[in-house]
Amino acid sequence: DYREFQNSITRDEIKRLEYQAYFLAGYLLMPKNIFRKRVDDLVKEEGGMKSLTISSFAKIAESVSTDFFVSGVCVRKQFEEEYPDIIQAIKRTM
Repeated sequence: DYREFQNSITRDEIKRLEYQAYFLAGYLLMPKNIFRKRVDDLVKEEGGMKSLTISSFAKIAESVSTDFFVSGVCVRKQFEEEYPDIIQAIKRTM
């Protein structure tokens, strides 16, 4: 049944399911209020949102990854969900 299910879904449906899985995993492993508090504290340590650079963002992401015992991909996805402004600012500097 599982194999039949996998063969019956489209790529768009697979992408949607993967997004939902990342979303669920992110919030199970990094609860929103704890994640946001930790990130806000780290951003302050780096001089605030306006002072963020690619290297300071990498330092924050690495710290969050270590603190929550999650992968960098999981941290990035959580940042995209919770801090799209940080992600956009970092992309503009690239």
